[in-house]
Amino acid sequence: MNYQKKRLQNRNKKIATFIFLIAIIFFGIYKINFINDVTRETSCSICKLQSWVARPFISIKNHFVFKQSLIDQISKQQETIENLQLDLLQQKISSIENKELKDSEKSIGDEEGFKIVKVISRPPYSPYDTLTLSSGSKDGLNVGQKVFTKGVFIGFVQEVSEDFSIVQMISSSNVESVVRIKNEIDATATGIGGGRLIISLPKDIDVENGDVVYLPNITSSLVGVVSTIEVADESFQIVYFNLPVSISKILFVEVMVK
Repeated sequence: MNYQKKRLQNRNKKIATFIFLIAIIFFGIYKINFINDVTRETSCSICKLQSWVARPFISIKNHFVFKQSLIDQISKQQETIENLQLDLLQQKISSIENKELKDSEKSIGDEEGFKIVKVISRPPYSPYDTLTLSSGSKDGLNVGQKVFTKGVFIGFVQEVSEDFSIVQMISSSNVESVVRIKNEIDATATGIGGGRLIISLPKDIDVENGDVVYLPNITSSLVGVVSTIEVADESFQIVYFNLPVSISKILFVEVMVK
């Protein structure tokens, strides 16, 4: 009787132990899954939280990136526009210079002994009523050579260096030039500056506004046109005339080198 009771107890212990082991295994598996689920949910929550927190900053970053991209594009477009504008201005300058050069060539025609020279400085950026030329002694220029622009006599080569020259215009203050009016009146014209000259003549000499003034020793070399006549006293009259060209716009001159 005791033996059977003891055997029954042992069997119950084994069953209890088995159930306990099964419970431990089941709980362990459940615990692992639970932990994994909790971990996964926590990770997802953290990721969502990070995404939610970072979203405004990402938007701000994207905004600045987009803005910088626009700024770069605008900068490139402005640079392109500036380059096009510079090209256009260069073309305009070339067009103006080519026209002036053609006018100079046309004014001297096929005449020999003239050299077309570019003006690199003129009033008001050079001493008034003077021009600086881009050619000098190495190009055949010498002191005293007559200078014209579009067939109009404007002055003489005053100074010469190897690479450039200075032209003194006949309108320079106190510079005297022999001129002729109406193909019959020879007189001395005196420069008073600013492209202007005066001639003092006896009062009885008939001179009118619009009369042409030119050099007597060079065919068709215009100097100016009479613009104003003033009576100085009972014996003399003062005749005013201007060079018929704009000094500040002279780009090329013709130098008589022979």
